[in-house]
Amino acid sequence: AHPEIVGGGISFMQACFGKLSSSYKVKKVGPEKALEKLQEFIDDYPNSDERQKAEIDIKELRNKLSEKAYESGVLYMKMEEYKAALLAFKQVIELYYDTEFIELAHLKTIACYIKKNDFETASNYYASNRIQIEDIMMDDLVDAWFEQKRVFDRIELE
Repeated sequence: AHPEIVGGGISFMQACFGKLSSSYKVKKVGPEKALEKLQEFIDDYPNSDERQKAEIDIKELRNKLSEKAYESGVLYMKMEEYKAALLAFKQVIELYYDTEFIELAHLKTIACYIKKNDFETASNYYASNRIQIEDIMMDDLVDAWFEQKRVFDRIELE
């Protein structure tokens, strides 16, 4: 028997998501459950030929979930629901710290505090997380936010 193969010769990862992501199987399972099952697969079959693909799929899924949480935060900001936005960005930072949305979540967290006129919390947060803002070369913009006591796009800085 081949534990990495499910019905019809489809690999375990494809059955959960991946190439079949538009199929009913992913929607039925959900990305969180797919992550859990992929990790179980890696734990149960550490020497499988499918392990590397499973690890790549986990990374891709985590990035998609991170993007979804980040975009929710951005939407909440547009609706001026800063408390909800902060929770969404916190989710990115705490759950998806290894994804490509981590630095942007830190940036938007500072923006939320400034929009709430909570400059002290914004300043403390920036001091604690400045390296992430520098990593995406946005520290000059954030510094300008504090100088002008408002959030604006980079184009206004130039």
